[in-house]
Order: sequence, then C-alpha cells, then structure tokens
Amino acid sequence: FETLINQRVVIGICHLYVKNNLICLVVSAILFGLMHYNNAAATIENTYRVFTTAVIGLYFGLFYTVLKRKKLNAFFLTALLHASWNCFVFAVRYFTK
Repeated sequence: FETLINQRVVIGICHLYVKNNLICLVVSAILFGLMHYNNAAATIENTYRVFTTAVIGLYFGLFYTVLKRKKLNAFFLTALLHASWNCFVFAVRYFTK
C-alpha cells in the first residue's frame, strides 16, 4: 500500500506538475516518512524514525524512478524491495530483543 501511494501515485502526480525529478523524489520521501509518524509518542525517537524512514523512502523512490526509466516493472520490484526491507527490520527487532 505504501509503495502504491508514495511511488506510483505521489511521484506520478508530481511529474504532471513538476518536471524536476529530485523535487518529486523529496516530496515522496517526506510523505513516506510522515506516514510512519506515531501521534501517540511525539518524542525525539519518533522524529528520528520519521527522518530515517524519509531517507529510506528517498531510496525507494529513486529505485522506482530508475526502474521506470528502464521500462522494467517498477511498481512490483519496488514493492518487493519494500517488503524485503520490512522483513529485515522485523527480523532484526525480533532477534535482538
């Protein structure tokens, strides 16, 4: 769902109005980071999570854009990368408790 919103929709719509790819990537990354904000815990840790997630979102957006330019299945491969990342984060959190 996040890949659909942040890469396909946000970057796609942004490119209709802005031709600068970097601006579209940054907008997508910021929205990706904000999607991971936890309203219940407005702390430094939560702010850090938003920032780091935005950086990861920037990488996902760049990955999506490069694949799209190469005429590859950008949405599917970005969703696969995102799912792999989520599995990795889950495993790290689970096994380091």
